[in-house]
Amino acid sequence: MSRGLLVLGFLGLSLAGCEDAPARTPADAGAVEADAGAPADAGPAADAGPAPDGGAAGGMDAAVRDGGQPMGVGPEPISGQTVTVLPDGRVLITGGQGTTTSQGETWLLDLNTLTFSPGPALSPPRRNHSATLLPNGKVLIAGGVEVVGPNRTDTETAFLFDPASDTLTPTGSLAEAQCCHFTTVLSTGPHAGKVLIVGGGQGSSRILELELYDPAAEAFSRPGTALPGLRDSAAYVALPDGRVLVAGGSARAGGFDQQDTAVTIDPMTLAVEPVASTMSKTRRAMPAFVRGDGTVLIFPGNNRDGDHADCEIFDPATDTFSPGPTLPAARQLYGSVQLEDGRIFLFGGLIDNSVVDTIDVYSGGSVAAFPGQLELALAGVRATRLPDGSVLLMSGQVQTGFIAGQARIFYP
Repeated sequence: MSRGLLVLGFLGLSLAGCEDAPARTPADAGAVEADAGAPADAGPAADAGPAPDGGAAGGMDAAVRDGGQPMGVGPEPISGQTVTVLPDGRVLITGGQGTTTSQGETWLLDLNTLTFSPGPALSPPRRNHSATLLPNGKVLIAGGVEVVGPNRTDTETAFLFDPASDTLTPTGSLAEAQCCHFTTVLSTGPHAGKVLIVGGGQGSSRILELELYDPAAEAFSRPGTALPGLRDSAAYVALPDGRVLVAGGSARAGGFDQQDTAVTIDPMTLAVEPVASTMSKTRRAMPAFVRGDGTVLIFPGNNRDGDHADCEIFDPATDTFSPGPTLPAARQLYGSVQLEDGRIFLFGGLIDNSVVDTIDVYSGGSVAAFPGQLELALAGVRATRLPDGSVLLMSGQVQTGFIAGQARIFYP
């Protein structure tokens, strides 16, 4: 497949975060999360693992080729959905939020035919939930916002999606109803293979206690440890040594009291330990990826004190932060994804409160403009790496607000 963008069909997206709020345009995005708190496809940041740096940025065809297949996800724009690549190569899309309600639909994308087909319905419906690929190939779907608006209700319910039968079955419940939590499969220690759940929220409050899901027992439990304080919209990263880094975030919901501190979670004891070193500035709602040398590259986030262009590097060997590369321009609300060759792409977003169509790429220790662009300026793009090295781009928002966007496959 030549480089470029392949348009698949239609899927709407509204820019919405963990807090229910009226729809805003990107010009108001200083107060909008763009789903940054939702772990919809947290895998690239949490589970991608070490990847070698390198790989030169390629070109992009100017033409957009029509895939010809409507996605049919529904009449309303949605956000807060999850996107999970299954072991059989298909892509599972679950839930999301329409303009007024959470959605219960699930959809399966066949990458061989580039067609979408409906999957089993989620009941209750949900958005800003988690979907975690388990070692046995099933997907754990947990929590989320069940009812949006002034009568908001979160859910504690959980399901297992089985790709062998394309069915959903209940699998216990979270200790508390919650949304916007981070999940990762622990890779070492006595809890290896279990799912760590941390950083969720319920309404305007946040849940500090850690939680585990055991796929063998199909049950949730609390280990008795907790974050020392609120970390709304922090960066959560599974480190090569098995620990989980929790960096930045806000001490109050809604992005207030941004933090420059970090903690780590020990996979052996699940104890939460403070990191003595601090970042150069407070950050929130920022993507972070493990590089080939085991260090973590932390990108600029969606900060209330303005946009930033400078990155940070966290070294797990010394538990210290240091300055990282600088973006060509300060931006926020962009989509991000790490490829197997170590390159990290940033798609669209806001620069000076304007939605842009530009793409940046991290490679070889620096970030540079990619020689190509999206065919439409979008913020809040959801990017997911596909098995063949291409990237699925889901939806986005234009300058004026909601759109009925299109799903695209980007060939770097």
